[in-house]
Amino acid sequence: MLDIIEAIKRASIHIYNELKLGETELSKNKNTSGDEQLKIDVISDDIIEYELRQANAVKAIISEEKEELKTINPNGRYLVGYDPIDGSSLIDVNQSVGSIFGIYENDFSGVNLRAAAYAIYGPKLELVIA
Repeated sequence: MLDIIEAIKRASIHIYNELKLGETELSKNKNTSGDEQLKIDVISDDIIEYELRQANAVKAIISEEKEELKTINPNGRYLVGYDPIDGSSLIDVNQSVGSIFGIYENDFSGVNLRAAAYAIYGPKLELVIA
């Protein structure tokens, strides 16, 4: 599981730096909830997927920005569900936003939640892991 936490840490630092660039325009896509995606939603989703692919323990991922579950490593142990930028509609009014992660074993049910993390991107980056 440590490799997953390290991947989340790297992704959070990268996203924090991307947010400073101000890619807050709308993309031409909608996410699975029907919300219009900002470019930073798409960029953040790509960053997290890239970093989680480096973690051998990750079996599959699913994101608010993806249509379906993506298998990363069939021999992996954990499933990771995440929202790459929660609250992205608040970026233009200079409010803090964050990334939310759930790490599960076997399936995405509450009894199988093994760890959770969130990153808050505000005046400083904060990462909390439980």
